[in-house]
Amino acid sequence: FTMRFLCYPSVRQHVCQGLRFAVCGGLGATVDFSLLFLLVQVLGFTPYIGYVGSTSVALVVVFFANKYFTFRNHEQRHREQFLKFLLVYGVGFIFNVGIASFLYWFGLHYMLAKMVAIAVIAFWNYTLSQGFVLKRQ
Repeated sequence: FTMRFLCYPSVRQHVCQGLRFAVCGGLGATVDFSLLFLLVQVLGFTPYIGYVGSTSVALVVVFFANKYFTFRNHEQRHREQFLKFLLVYGVGFIFNVGIASFLYWFGLHYMLAKMVAIAVIAFWNYTLSQGFVLKRQ
């Protein structure tokens, strides 16, 4: 059943893109968690401030990784695409920081709260990146 399902080009495309998206998400999460640790544990910022800083840097890394690696989009519409990306990921950013902060406020460890927030927002980000932000003209 599974192999027959993968014979459809659109299904195969989404599976491949989904896997590449997960790799880019892993890269973004690595950047996010590393900076969060640095900001909170080394520099002494509160987790709330750390979430904003680490997520902001991770967003830039994820945009370029998804543009070139996940969706193989080499169009020179960087500004237009980045503005769409900021719109989509801006909403995701608000929910990411909000979810993490909410869970931390309720006593969840700040890193675990961040992991939950990233997982919740991943589906939103993939769907809108594929169909809106980096859709080829």
